[in-house]
This record gives sequence, structure tokens and C-alpha cells, in this order.
Amino acid sequence: MQMKKFMILTLVLVVAVTASSCKAETALGLDIKLGAPEPAQTATQNKPEEKVIQGKLEPVYEGKIDNLEFSIGDSLEKVIAELGEPLELAYFEGSSYIRYENLSFMLDKVIEKTSDEAAVSGIIISEGSELYGVKVGMTPNEIKNILGAASQEYKDGEGDEEMWKLEYQCGDYSLTFFFNDSSSPSTSAYLNKLQL
Repeated sequence: MQMKKFMILTLVLVVAVTASSCKAETALGLDIKLGAPEPAQTATQNKPEEKVIQGKLEPVYEGKIDNLEFSIGDSLEKVIAELGEPLELAYFEGSSYIRYENLSFMLDKVIEKTSDEAAVSGIIISEGSELYGVKVGMTPNEIKNILGAASQEYKDGEGDEEMWKLEYQCGDYSLTFFFNDSSSPSTSAYLNKLQL
């Protein structure tokens, strides 16, 4: 009989201590919800594209480069009105682009002349330019030290076409830095809207 009373008393004490512990944590601002335990996260549950990147990359969520007047979706007419006629109007992989000194704009369609209507679909920043607190020409590690871990980091292509990519996905947009390999300086950066 004594053993039974001791067990009941022990159980009551455990419940009381647990309840007071939860109240103390809630008072400290910790929001604890009791219920079924969360399943362990697997690699498929924590996909790189689901990461939320904040801080210096906030303008990317709006399709903007932090030190430019232009964003994804702006008209070619607006770009030319601000920057003047480009050094080059050319064609690449199904669309046209215009090139300035350290800056190029991919367009949403093929055009014949710069007076044609088109919209910016991507912005390419060349080596030596600065954006989001980093400089194109930094290594992957230097960029990650400033911007944080990338959404994806991977080798793309093979042979002479092989390159290393460091990609930050921010909402509907992606900012990708390009390198010759995983430790070389970046050669360019590309901001574009993700194909959903």
C-alpha cells in the first residue's frame, strides 16, 4: 500500500513540475504547443528552393538589382531612355539581349532593332561590378560569407562548357553567380524570374 501511494505521489509531482515548466517557458515568450511530434525532416522536405533568404538580397524578391534603376519586367524603352543606345543588340537562346559596358539585359522576345517593343526578362552583371554588397569577381566562399548560404550550389555542363553555379532563390526570382570551378572568381551574375 505504501508503494502505491509513493507511485501516485511521484506521478503527481512529475505532472506538476511539467505543467509549471511549460508555464515558465510561455512567460519567457516561448510559444510551446503540445501535440503530436513533428516528423523528422528529410532531404526532400527541406528543398533548397524553399529556403527564405533575407537581408541584403531583399531587392531580389522584387526582381531588382540593388544599385540599378531597372527591374525584371521593365520596358526596353525605359532602359534605353536611361542608359542610351546599347553597345550591342544580339540574339541568344531564343531571345534578344542588349549589352552595355558591364551590364546586359535579356529581353522577353526576339527583336530586330532597339526601337521595337520588348521587356526585360533577365539582368546580367559582368566582372568588376558590385551588387548586394558583393563584387562580381569574388570566389563562392567570399560571396557566401557576405550573402549567406546559397539555395543551390552545383556544377553544370561538361567539358569546355563546364561551370560552377551559386544560386540564391528569392520568391519568384533567382540570382545566380557563375564561376569556372568551385573555388575560382565569379565571372558574372544573372538575375531572372523563375519559370513556374
